[in-house]
Amino acid sequence: YPNVHATYELSDGVQVIGALKGDIDRVSLHTLSRENIWLNQNVGLNNTNRTIEILGGLKGKLSGKVAYQAGLSIANLKNLYFYQNNLATPSKFDVVFDEGNVKRTNLFAELGFTHAQNVRLTLRGDYFGYSTDKVAEAFHRPTYRLSFNSTFNIYNKLVLDVDMLGQGGMKGLGAEITLPSGTRRTVDIPGAFDLNAKATYLVSNQFSVFASFNNILNNNYQMYLYYPVRGFQAMVGASFSF
Repeated sequence: YPNVHATYELSDGVQVIGALKGDIDRVSLHTLSRENIWLNQNVGLNNTNRTIEILGGLKGKLSGKVAYQAGLSIANLKNLYFYQNNLATPSKFDVVFDEGNVKRTNLFAELGFTHAQNVRLTLRGDYFGYSTDKVAEAFHRPTYRLSFNSTFNIYNKLVLDVDMLGQGGMKGLGAEITLPSGTRRTVDIPGAFDLNAKATYLVSNQFSVFASFNNILNNNYQMYLYYPVRGFQAMVGASFSF
């Protein structure tokens, strides 16, 4: 596989980056089950063969605290996996591998802000385009994703984390048979937006207490077809290390 990386200093604080690479991306049952807990039994496994990937973009710093990067990557993938609902048992998901050549395009931009060890902010946007070969659609793969992650460390005692995720453009393979063609209907999965927060108070180096809040806006969205996520959740607890 190629493994070539290049950086050119366009100006002070601005770099042009480029890469030509490839690899085998490991796919294990552990990986799949952590990603989708509703897997069907006896799913097949194949590693994804990233035969070639080309990347180009810009990165740099606007100041000592603000960094950015933006670029475009195009990859050719064999045995890329997708999830689709089982026809007989729609509540379970089969893993389908596209044994042909899947073209994946990723346009991305990221902006980060860091102030000492007290504040860290990261905003990233991605657009994904898929051209499948053997599989009809790139099932359960979003076409756009916007994420925001932040950490605030207050006097090395109180740590606040706020995370946001928005994504959409996913499609699923419905359980209904379309007549008279006898084929299954492709379903557009509505976009998702999630907001989470966590506060941790460090009582000592070994002991801390925390409160976490998930899906604060109580949005009823689906990450996987027919599976709405849980609504608002709150949890308090403590941790001790020794």
